[in-house]
Amino acid sequence: MKLKSAFNLLACLLYPLWVHTIVPPFWSDHFAFGLAPDWQTFDASGQNVNWEYCSDYRDCAPTTYTFITCNVERFESPSVDDGYVFVNSFAAGNLPMSHVSYLQTPSINCAGKSSVFLKFYTYISALNFSPKDNAILQVKAGTGNWQDFTVFPNLDESITERKESWNPRSVLLDISAQAAQQSQVFIRWKWTGNTELVWAIDDVELFDMNPMEDHVVWGAQTGEGGFNGNLTGWTVTNFQDTCKWVWDSLGLVYFPDSNPKADFWGCSPTQSNGVALMNPAYCVSGGGPSPASLSSLFSPAIDLSEVQAGTPLAVRFYQSVMIGNAESGQLPVTSVMVSIDGGTSYLDTIDANPALPFSRPFCGETTIGLPIEVAGHGNVKIVFTFAGSTFFWMVDDVRVVERWSNDLRINPGFSAVSPNAVTPASQLLELSFLAEVENFGSLSQDFVNLYVTVEDEAQSEVFADTLFLGSMAPGQKIYDTVFQKKFLPPLMSGVYSCRYSVAAGMPDEAPCDNKFDWKIEVSENTFAKDNGICSIDGFFAPSETIKYEIGNCYFIPNGSDYCATSVGFAFRDAPILQGKNLKVNLYKWKTASTYGDENGDTIANENEFENIAFSAYHVMGDENGEIVVVPLHVDIPCVPLEDSTYYFVTVNYDEPAIVMGQEVPFFIGASEHLDYTAMFWLSYQLGLPQFVSMLRLDNENDFKANGWALRRIPVIRLYLGHITADIEKIAMPQSLKVFPNPARQTVFVQWDESYHSPEIWVEIVDICGHLVASRHLQNANVSQLSIDVSDLSSGSYILRVISEESLRTGKFIILNHQ
Repeated sequence: MKLKSAFNLLACLLYPLWVHTIVPPFWSDHFAFGLAPDWQTFDASGQNVNWEYCSDYRDCAPTTYTFITCNVERFESPSVDDGYVFVNSFAAGNLPMSHVSYLQTPSINCAGKSSVFLKFYTYISALNFSPKDNAILQVKAGTGNWQDFTVFPNLDESITERKESWNPRSVLLDISAQAAQQSQVFIRWKWTGNTELVWAIDDVELFDMNPMEDHVVWGAQTGEGGFNGNLTGWTVTNFQDTCKWVWDSLGLVYFPDSNPKADFWGCSPTQSNGVALMNPAYCVSGGGPSPASLSSLFSPAIDLSEVQAGTPLAVRFYQSVMIGNAESGQLPVTSVMVSIDGGTSYLDTIDANPALPFSRPFCGETTIGLPIEVAGHGNVKIVFTFAGSTFFWMVDDVRVVERWSNDLRINPGFSAVSPNAVTPASQLLELSFLAEVENFGSLSQDFVNLYVTVEDEAQSEVFADTLFLGSMAPGQKIYDTVFQKKFLPPLMSGVYSCRYSVAAGMPDEAPCDNKFDWKIEVSENTFAKDNGICSIDGFFAPSETIKYEIGNCYFIPNGSDYCATSVGFAFRDAPILQGKNLKVNLYKWKTASTYGDENGDTIANENEFENIAFSAYHVMGDENGEIVVVPLHVDIPCVPLEDSTYYFVTVNYDEPAIVMGQEVPFFIGASEHLDYTAMFWLSYQLGLPQFVSMLRLDNENDFKANGWALRRIPVIRLYLGHITADIEKIAMPQSLKVFPNPARQTVFVQWDESYHSPEIWVEIVDICGHLVASRHLQNANVSQLSIDVSDLSSGSYILRVISEESLRTGKFIILNHQ
């Protein structure tokens, strides 16, 4: 099987130039020009909790709910940039009675329409009243009665742990019984609540045929891809244990925690009649014999013999998914395999969710391209394979579709971001831009342009450039063309919003994947590869060993007037580690004879770097995944830096905690919020590689640059200070005396009598920073120790005496034994 990288269409609004018998929406409102006067909004309770129009999401709920830790950044409707409508229940406060807030369309003419389907995007977050019964949609014709429709079928306090929907939630309702052939149809949204949060809607459309059947060549009929009442001809192969794909009647995901309610749920239009679900998080904890699961869901035979050979096809489906650790290195956690000979062999293994971060749940419609060989064959099989240790994958409404004629995409997995998520103003470099564009459609595209724009916090454009790509054939990708202009942010603190976008001569039929957004933060003194604590996607440790050292690499262009003060990092399981020392180090990736990655092997070889600062963090036990800040040296406030130099700052776990006789791992916080793949590739082409993470396992001497690849980035920050005259005068204190030096069998370490502590650690490390000997002394009231060094090889060593209050160091040399 061949593993092919793909990127997918997440929660995308479809704007088709319809083919066959499918037609465009016959009525729509995307609120691009505000809330039209013929729409009505009112509060039946008389308390004026009304729906309102938002022209800029930055000024509206939910973005303005800054009091919520790790709040959603914005309502994620496809056309959110053009505005949306919402009701802000929270702003009204605690009311004497519940508000009953209505939003009603103008009269809509559905005469001549034998079927009417309503589609819109929405997001709700409630605190008190369950949305299932209190946030509903109503339809009526003429002077008839209002008919209720459920918008959020699972959001009930008796069913789910939260009263918050997916963001966005795509809703598709068949309102034909009320609206078909009617000349005067009204639709309204009704929210009954009190001190809730927000309900938002956008992109309202009416169709006279089911839009899910657009371009469909297989999957629209009962018994194909809808899982109506059972797996409907789909079969399951289970490779390892009891965790396998099953049919689920409700589309609910339960975790084995103390709360018996559902943790997650589906969002497909037909989930009420059942879904296919793989939930190893529950079944492994419930008694499965292995920590990882490998199970495949095989489609029935798909007859595509009447589809003209060479027709570009795709598989489109709804999914609810959360990615955990992979079962092995052989397969992605979620993948799609494709066969044209009934499963005897497979053309491709495609990563179904390559852009989805670890533990970040997603629910929506996804489209994945199928190999061009599929069209014209009568015994096609599509296989959904889950190969992971935990979390889940829910699939529903699987269809094989013809691709749109005009469909360009920007690949979020290969769009260059800045080398750091956060960079001090004093250390800024000009930024170069690059993004991969794919013609995913079935027709050639002419006059293709790729754009990049940067806006400041006032939404003023501060940079823009255009890259003319010309014509693109179907399936063609362009990834190696760099924008001509470069951007240097102003040398002051601020946050900048960046966007890549693509357009061609013909309107795009699926435009929501035509853009990619990210941010640049300029700080006063902080270097970071992450976007803050809310970007932490999980806590990780190497599988190969317990002892390891992990960090991030930062390039310092202007170091002569600056110094490194401290390191910040986040970790988990603090109570288990209480009392242990985590070592922090600052390395300079430069020596008298080498500079950076001298031999170009993306490894910091032991002869290429030197340790210039060391400190320790004594784990208190009450840390809870928050960023702790540790001075890089306890004896001097700031470690001087140099111009045009690579530095990497690390956290070293070299003395593991012991629980019940077993060494326990150390889990460092990491983020997959940003993908640095394109950035690193681009920086290499431009001659100044910008490395990301640095990893050294156990007793290795070298550090692997980008050791956790370019997506999983440890949350390890570096803080700078400005060198002053007083700092320049500070010398390293000589508080330890190590003798004899050189030594052979024994060394003595001596410090001044004023240095006493109830508990100290004495360590010896080699020039690569490896711990080679240690002693732990309690209630020590001594000023001199003898240490046996007869087992050490010849070379240079550093002796460290650590207490909770301070750190003392001394260097010595071991000569060859005679």
